Amino acid sequence: MADDLLTLPATAPAGDAFRLLWSLGIDVPFPTDSTQPAGDWLRSLELTPAQWKLIHHRAQEATHHE
Repeated sequence: MADDLLTLPATAPAGDAFRLLWSLGIDVPFPTDSTQPAGDWLRSLELTPAQWKLIHHRAQEATHHE
């Protein structure tokens, strides 16, 4: 499932990205617009470089443990 996060298309529903982040223990607000693409939603979060690194690290770790 974590591999899905690393390959999730930017046009996928924002809810899909939220569920993948949540499964990695990343606490972000739920997307309020059900039609919003994942790429737009992720950009709207205005994550710091450290947060992006944490997401990438956890996704890679989870992929290795699947």
